[in-house]
Amino acid sequence: MTTLYLFKFALEAVASYYQEAPPFMPDQEDFKRWVATLNELDQELYRTKGLYYCAGFLSFRRHYYELRGYRLETYLEATLCEEAMQVARKNELI
Repeated sequence: MTTLYLFKFALEAVASYYQEAPPFMPDQEDFKRWVATLNELDQELYRTKGLYYCAGFLSFRRHYYELRGYRLETYLEATLCEEAMQVARKNELI
């Protein structure tokens, strides 16, 4: 398989992870925990923007899901072949 095909396959699997995820219902504590993981500049920006503005960010969703045991890497390992996993890692999809 070509690298481009493997990348496309990995990208579709990431999209599928979010589509199949449980309901996303973060609260202020979830938001505060996520913001605390960011660099100082981003922390300031996103605190100002607030929970509802940031709720659409995939990094926030991933943080929320992974705290609840729904891990992207585990999902991809169950979905992708080893070659596609390597491409996902190399291209920082995980």
